[in-house]
This record gives sequence, structure tokens and C-alpha cells, in this order.
Amino acid sequence: MRQTIVGERPVIDRASELGRALGASSAFRDYEQALEQYQSDPSAAELLEKVRRVQQEASAQEMLWGESGDWTERLASQQQQVRAHPVIRALQQTETELTALLFGTVLKLGEMTGIDYAEACTGRSLSGCGPAGVPEHAGAVLADAPEIRKAMEELGDLIRDTSAYQLYAESRRAFSEDSNLKRLRKEIRDSRETYLRAQGEGRVTLDLIERVRAAQSRLQEHPSVVAFSQKRRDMYRVMQEINRAIGDVVGIDIAQVVAPRAGCCG
Repeated sequence: MRQTIVGERPVIDRASELGRALGASSAFRDYEQALEQYQSDPSAAELLEKVRRVQQEASAQEMLWGESGDWTERLASQQQQVRAHPVIRALQQTETELTALLFGTVLKLGEMTGIDYAEACTGRSLSGCGPAGVPEHAGAVLADAPEIRKAMEELGDLIRDTSAYQLYAESRRAFSEDSNLKRLRKEIRDSRETYLRAQGEGRVTLDLIERVRAAQSRLQEHPSVVAFSQKRRDMYRVMQEINRAIGDVVGIDIAQVVAPRAGCCG
């Protein structure tokens, strides 16, 4: 266990420093400029609104009649106009670069701490949904931003030195190494498999259902599970404060940017 213990205030201050580094980056400045141009160009917003309405109509026609008719052609035509619109194109390009930078930052922070930033802040796990939205060049973008990388690494070091993190890491280790818990989890897997087989054969009994429920209750009440759940909640609260501190500086909720869309797992 790391011996240095720091309070949360230095961590939040360092998160604000990371926010300032992100805000000073060329990716962020280019995005702000492109956004300002978009907001000053009524034709850009009008075109996107037209595309949205045509998309809705095409979907409605598909649902009602099984085909969208000429709405598909109209949508393709308007989407081509969107791609050709210089203001929209610039905004989309700068959004892509900024998103790559934000992904690179939180993924690297996750490597340092073992914490899924998106899950901690939004409840939607990057790994759990298969984050197809992660830009391929996210790591390269961060590598080209030494000030941001330095601020992020310093933040990661401070996070690992907090009591919340060290208690979380200790409880996570106990959770993964508890032999009794391993046996209980195996019992639950076996019970579920037995239940699914019985369900497929149409011979589910109340006794079988109760056995599965009892095993699940024992798991939820196991001391290692209770301790890990509590320490994880405490650690996630710190990560949410970090995300809020960064957002206060840059005006962007980074966790919402990088998290998979709600319902993406089906």
C-alpha cells in the first residue's frame, strides 16, 4: 500500500489544473472558435434541424409502411449538404479532435488508477458496453499534448495517494482474493446454470428458486462484498468531484462525453 495520504482538496485543485490545461489546448480553442461560428450562422442550425425532421419522418414512414419512400433520398441529399457546409464541417472536425483528447485523458487516468472514469461518474461503463465511440487516435492526441499529460499524471498520482483510493484498493484486493467469496460466487453460477436448465426443461420448482435467491442474498451480505461496495461508492464520489472540478473550468462534462449512450447495451 502507498504510504502517503493526502486529502481531497489537493486532488480537486489538481483536477482544476487539468481543466485549465485542457482549456488551453489547441483542440479546445479550435472547438470553441468553431462553436462560436456555428452559433453565429443561422443557416447551419436550420440545416441540421431540417435533417432531424426528415430523419423523424423517414423513421415514421418505415414504421408505418415498412418503407420510407422518397424520404430516404431526401435525407441523403440533406446529409450531403451537411457534409458540404463549411461551418458544420469545421464544428464536427473540431469536436472529433477534442473528443479524442478527452478520451485519451480519461483512458490514461484509468490505466493509472484502475478506475473506469465513465462508470464512476455516470454509471455507464466504457468496458461494459464496448465503447465503439473511442477515437483510434485518442492516445496519439494525448501524446502530443505534454502539458495535459503532465497534469493528468500528477492528478493520477494524487488520486492514488488519497485515503479513499487506498481503502478502495485494499477492499478490491480483499474482494478478489477472498476464498470463501470465490466459493460462494461459484455456487451462484452453478445455481443459475441449474435454474436455466430446469427452466428450459419446464421443471422449475419453488425450492430451486429459493436456493438461487438465498445464494444471491449471502453474496450481497458477504463482508467483503459489503466493504468493497462501500469503498467503491466513496471512491466514485471523489471521481465525480474531480469531473465536476474539471467541468467547472472547461464548461464540459467530460464523463458525459466519453460515456456510452444510455441503453447502448440493449
